[in-house]
Amino acid sequence: NYVPPRWVNAVEADHSPDQTATIETIDWLAQLTPTTLILFPDWTQAEELLHDSLVKALQLVVTHPDADQVTLLVYAEGVDEADVDLALSGALLSLTVELGIEIETDPRIIIVGALETAQWQQLAPRLTARIASSVDDDTAIAAAGLGTLPVCNTVNP
Repeated sequence: NYVPPRWVNAVEADHSPDQTATIETIDWLAQLTPTTLILFPDWTQAEELLHDSLVKALQLVVTHPDADQVTLLVYAEGVDEADVDLALSGALLSLTVELGIEIETDPRIIIVGALETAQWQQLAPRLTARIASSVDDDTAIAAAGLGTLPVCNTVNP
């Protein structure tokens, strides 16, 4: 039986009530692992393209030799939480059912909403790489200042 993994939704934790949050106040920062990857999907792309991109990114995470030490940050500013949850659950289901991949450890996934420039600058050194896909949100990558982050390519793995 498929049980969707638990992941942290960081969208609500991005700002304190006075809108002056710093990276230290973000609850999920302490949950980052030695290997922390980030994905910037363009949520306006066709559902099938987005699904394929999420499947490939999650496959990188769950098949990593040290999967229990990998955190995947999924950027989703302005996207409905239920839509993100559904897309991630569907991608994980595809990995197990369609591709036959056994997931031994629930992937550690953190959904990231809006961050201030200073927060991105403080988070950047904690990131191992950005997962590139065919549906990258190039505007968000540039706004986050992560264009020079090392890249894991899922377009032609």
